[in-house]
Amino acid sequence: RLRVLARPSGVIAAAAFSADGKRVAAFAWSDLTTGAGERYLAEVCVWDLSLNTPIGSWEVPTARAARGAKIAWHPSGGRLLVANEGVATVREPYWGGVQATVEAPEGFEFDGAAFAPGGDRFVLTAHRSTEGLAALYETASGRRLADLGPAGATSFDPALRGPKFTPDGTRLAIPDLGIRRATLRVLEWPTLRPVREVELSAGAPAHFQSLGFPDAGHLAVRARTGGAPPP
Repeated sequence: RLRVLARPSGVIAAAAFSADGKRVAAFAWSDLTTGAGERYLAEVCVWDLSLNTPIGSWEVPTARAARGAKIAWHPSGGRLLVANEGVATVREPYWGGVQATVEAPEGFEFDGAAFAPGGDRFVLTAHRSTEGLAALYETASGRRLADLGPAGATSFDPALRGPKFTPDGTRLAIPDLGIRRATLRVLEWPTLRPVREVELSAGAPAHFQSLGFPDAGHLAVRARTGGAPPP
């Protein structure tokens, strides 16, 4: 069933359904730049799909267009993980109260966010130019628990980078998507033991656009062929 949801205004950079499918959260930004200088507004809005109405909204600090923002629901539906620029926050979903804050290393910006199965931990990926990293954090405090190694930052579209868990929660994949190639490091969850590294390639000029797990044993990849890569 197709629904048109009012608010937020501006460009939607990220959206996510709650685990039960009853709510959706979206991160949007607007360019309010005037002759007096640059100014941007970013907000998160949460809808109840059964009521077809927003049930919460709050602003998120942003210094510029938030094209690479990420948002993820806690498995319980009681929290949201919001990553924008160099700051990630765990928040109450309806009024935006901050429960934990993580700052990226100097010069890095977050480009991927996912709660782990059970919700007591979460994974963030970040990039600086073509250098990337991934790390595991504690949900309650934002404390860094483990370095998960490099995470690629070669994709032209920041929306494509980030950690992926298999539907059964037994594997964690950290992708590196770029021009004509993609590498996927697969780790066992929760031991973080390396399982395998998958190297994918496509004929020129192909640009990988997204990947996901339809189930625990299969990987789906979408690529764009022809023309110049996205800006």
